[in-house]
Amino acid sequence: MIRRIRFARTCDCLALAAIFAASFLPSAQADTAPVHYAAIATHPALLDVWLFGGGTGPGSEESLKKRALEACTKAIGTGCVVETWMNDHIVLSRNGLGLARISQAATRELALADARQGCDERWQLPCEILVSFSARDRRHLADPIKNRKTHGFAVWVKTASGEVDPRAWIATGYRTGAEARDAAMSACTVQSGGRACEEVASVTNGVLQAFTDGKFRVGFVAESSVERARRAMQLVCKTNRETECTPQIAYASHRPGIHVHDFSTRNAK
Repeated sequence: MIRRIRFARTCDCLALAAIFAASFLPSAQADTAPVHYAAIATHPALLDVWLFGGGTGPGSEESLKKRALEACTKAIGTGCVVETWMNDHIVLSRNGLGLARISQAATRELALADARQGCDERWQLPCEILVSFSARDRRHLADPIKNRKTHGFAVWVKTASGEVDPRAWIATGYRTGAEARDAAMSACTVQSGGRACEEVASVTNGVLQAFTDGKFRVGFVAESSVERARRAMQLVCKTNRETECTPQIAYASHRPGIHVHDFSTRNAK
């Protein structure tokens, strides 16, 4: 009998995480040190940022802020948010679900350490570092094509005790988590004959890796790549379940489609 499990913690994809959900570490700049200004522009549809730094003297902070906003708006349109900072280092990182986080500290090493610790025990792998930037650096330009957010969402039929349905529905290639969720839920409801469906897993700019373990349990792991998803899957299986897991199909969030995954045959339709 197939039993369902959730090894990766899921999120409420209807409430997309703000990129400024940051953990700021204290700065230790000397009062006599020259002040360097920098500006960062973000957009909710992008897993990347625009950074302009190296500014000194009166008016440089506003000038950098204007340049960052103009670059973001020109590349992706309205909706950009701009902030400024002085002297410190900033690191942009992401967790397995694709939620971004900014760490700020007096040195690059402290900012990197904070970023890596952002994925706690719920995440088997350290957070990935996307961008490291000092207020002294000149600029980093986001890639609005490569790093535009795409979402994947998986659901399955809500079953009663002792009941088995080995299928899951996965919607990928959507611009928002809400759209991906709605598409997956609709497909599940229609193709299961109107039965109630429930959320299983979600990812932004990554993959949903289907798997089964040695005790006939099934589920998905969300990560940024197939390689990371399979590493995380085996770590969780060995740590929490004391068994080996077998990967099945990995569904990439950037490839549009509605997929039906059958855990009993490893096939997708």
